Amino acid sequence: CRMGYRFGTYALWWIRQSITRAIVEQTRTIHIPAHMIETVKNVARISRALAQGLGREPCSHEIAEEMGLPVQTIREALHSTYQTISLETSVVDGETRLVDLLEDKNASAPQDPVLFHDLVEGLNKALSTLTAREEKLIRMRFGIGETSDHTFEELAQIFGVTRERVRQIEEKALRKLRRHVRVWEA
Repeated sequence: CRMGYRFGTYALWWIRQSITRAIVEQTRTIHIPAHMIETVKNVARISRALAQGLGREPCSHEIAEEMGLPVQTIREALHSTYQTISLETSVVDGETRLVDLLEDKNASAPQDPVLFHDLVEGLNKALSTLTAREEKLIRMRFGIGETSDHTFEELAQIFGVTRERVRQIEEKALRKLRRHVRVWEA
């Protein structure tokens, strides 16, 4: 080496760093960037020193002040050290896994069909308070019982009126429905 250090001394540092990085990157389920690992080590070191000096665990504000870093960076470093566990891990009874306790957002709840039936029944009851023309227009406008909803322009052509007239009929029908809902809720 040009700086006067023996090659072995110089190479040892790089080899040690490479091995340390490989261990860190290969042993964690979730990859944490190298700079964050260094921050985590420094946070742990400063936290221990502050705990000895204060006689209690320091809060993230105190660690941030001591390190000269934003509090958010300290919090991120502390959160990155959380231990990950497998969703296949058994809980209490030994038969149930963590994954079994998670809610499936795509599955319908057992009460959904009943609620849907009640909603459809209530909607049909409300729509029956309208004139036949208003009911048909509202159903077509919002795609209720239809394959798709229709625009004012499409409804104007179907009903043989202007777009403005379709808007007026819709507005009047919606006012009636609101009144019906208020009476129904009371």
